[in-house]
Order: sequence, then C-alpha cells, then structure tokens
Amino acid sequence: MKKLLWLTAMSCLVVASHAQTTASGLISWTQNASDYTYSLFLTNTGATKISTLWYSWRPGQNYMTVAPTAVQGPTNWAISITHGASDGWAIRWNGAPNGVSLAAGGSLMGFQFNSTMTPDQLAGPTPFFT
Repeated sequence: MKKLLWLTAMSCLVVASHAQTTASGLISWTQNASDYTYSLFLTNTGATKISTLWYSWRPGQNYMTVAPTAVQGPTNWAISITHGASDGWAIRWNGAPNGVSLAAGGSLMGFQFNSTMTPDQLAGPTPFFT
C-alpha cells in the first residue's frame, strides 16, 4: 500500500546559501513486512537553487528514534546520517560538494530511505525534545 504525506517544516529542512529558500515536498511509502521504504519528492518553489536537503533535523536536533537504512539519493548527491549523543538520527542529502543542485522551479525525486519507524511515528512527536 502506498501513502502520501506533505513534508512538514519540522521533518524536512532545505538549505541554500545567500537567499530565502522555499520548497514543498511529498513523502510516499510502501510497507515491506516490518520495514517501510520512504521516498521524498522535492519541488523548489523559490528563486534560488537548493543544494542541501535535511530530513528529521533542526540545528542541534535529530528526530528519528531508529537509524535509517538503505539511504539513497539523486545522482551525485552525497548522503550522511547524523546522530547526536542524546538524541536520534537525521539524514542529509548534499549536492554542493559535487556541484549539483535543484534549480528554482524544478522538482527532484530519488531521496529514499528504509526504516522500521511507521509513518505515524515519523509524523508524530519525538521522545528527545518537547
């Protein structure tokens, strides 16, 4: 079964240099036994390019209670999984080191990860922060 959710500001942060960045996104998932495969579709609704996408993160805070697995990204986007000593995990996709970005007005798919966290758990509150 495939479901869709709009990405929220708490679960997804887009970073660009020098200008106001706006974006919208859609997350879909499929369930495979106790694992879920999540796919993110990002649209750049602003006037500047996007070269970094964070999922489940705010500065100094990682929200996923379980480490993501099988993380994939669009071609030439670098992937890193962050984990704090007193919080959870987050995912960063970064195109800047390889000179790739999402142009203003463009859309991009290929951001993907697996997790044992259910969609309700991902969309719900984190036990790490109030």
